Amino acid sequence: MQVIYIDVLFALNLVVNYLLLFLTARFSGLYVGRLRLLGGAALGALFSVLMFFPDLPLLPSAFFKCLLCAAVTAITFGKKSEGHLLRLCFIFCSVSFALAGIVLALSLLTGGGGSVALRNGVPYFNVSLKLLLLSAAVAYGVLGAVFGGGGLRIARRTAEVEIFLQGRSMRLRALVDSGNLLRDPMTGKRVLVTGGSVLAPLFSDAAGGVLARCGELGAAESFEKLSALYPGIFSLIPYRDASSEFGLIVALRADRVLVDGREQDDLLVGAAGQGVETPDGCMAVLGV
Repeated sequence: MQVIYIDVLFALNLVVNYLLLFLTARFSGLYVGRLRLLGGAALGALFSVLMFFPDLPLLPSAFFKCLLCAAVTAITFGKKSEGHLLRLCFIFCSVSFALAGIVLALSLLTGGGGSVALRNGVPYFNVSLKLLLLSAAVAYGVLGAVFGGGGLRIARRTAEVEIFLQGRSMRLRALVDSGNLLRDPMTGKRVLVTGGSVLAPLFSDAAGGVLARCGELGAAESFEKLSALYPGIFSLIPYRDASSEFGLIVALRADRVLVDGREQDDLLVGAAGQGVETPDGCMAVLGV
């Protein structure tokens, strides 16, 4: 009879869920910070431990697994429309099935040993971390090839951005994303979106403090305070996000903006209340 250790079960599911959520983010085109990935993975690992030991009938087990999938994706990726959440759940489940099958197949093919216990749909793989990471890499390649001939692979390009304002300057890396369609409705200029706290070093302590708290203050109040300190360089730009919700973002007209060393005359800098961060160090999103 196989002995199951709770700490091993939790740790294993924490690692597996982190890999699954990371792959889900990659295939869905969303970029999520490591803390959110870790939070979603920890929630999934906790649910897995709770579901593993009691004997549950088929229907309650299926219900809790659906609830777990929705909760983990919502915690990891934030508030989404129902359709978007269902799509994320589908990708998450597809990656989960692929990873489970590949772990089992590689374990058998490589003679890596390891046993598998399954209760209430929760697997317990007694395999090495090396085999688990190899399986994740294979799953990424297989899913990328199967879905539309690699159609789920994300074409990523980054750019080095320099922003100059009244004798101060800063550099940051931006993700070039065709999904960022935000433009100033009056001038048609594109908007580079970054976190307000990222832009704070360009300003005095008072204005920097407002930018750092623009998510808490709201765009309208932030604009009012910033315009009093730096008249004429800020504006409010309306936007609609992926969940079809409308809002406002404070935008800055810098003295100069360089993208990969080339000056951009058609670019404003937007200060979002929520910071932008990708696993490879991008702190802004730039439309094309």
